[in-house]
Amino acid sequence: MTIRTLLVSLVLLLLALFAAANWNAFMAPTTLSLLLTSIQAPLGLIMLGFTALLTALFLIFIAALQAELKQEIPQKVQERAARLKTRCDAQHPQDQGTTPPSTTTQ
Repeated sequence: MTIRTLLVSLVLLLLALFAAANWNAFMAPTTLSLLLTSIQAPLGLIMLGFTALLTALFLIFIAALQAELKQEIPQKVQERAARLKTRCDAQHPQDQGTTPPSTTTQ
């Protein structure tokens, strides 16, 4: 695991511990304004739900990004290999029956 994975896991664990330690406060009903109307609901539970939803969306985004990169990597490797071959061919042309000029002096 990388340090980022450990850090995210630690933050999520701390959030879960905080929610468990304060569960009564999370479940306490309060009046919430929805601009046009008001409802009675536990604000802590709603905020915890939003946090879980954002975490799930983030994980889906990361999984999609990694899948896209895994599809692009072989194509990029082939392109880079072709460029390297072209560059090597330009620097070292193959013999086509001719001999390179002699550099010895007499």
